[in-house]
Amino acid sequence: MSFLIRAAKTQAWLVGRDFVLPEDVQAVFNVTVAHRIFLTARYAYKQELVKNELMAGILKHIAAP
Repeated sequence: MSFLIRAAKTQAWLVGRDFVLPEDVQAVFNVTVAHRIFLTARYAYKQELVKNELMAGILKHIAAP
């Protein structure tokens, strides 16, 4: 999880802030977490679509503080 935090801090820095907002975490969530999800061979041919939908669903159902 530390890479998610580091990426969110970098995202905040790139837009000129020295603090992290929930939007920064959401902006880097897909890139930093999706590669850690492994799908069965059944979904291998459309894994990018499945992973993107899964990541969007996770962000949609978890409330930001």
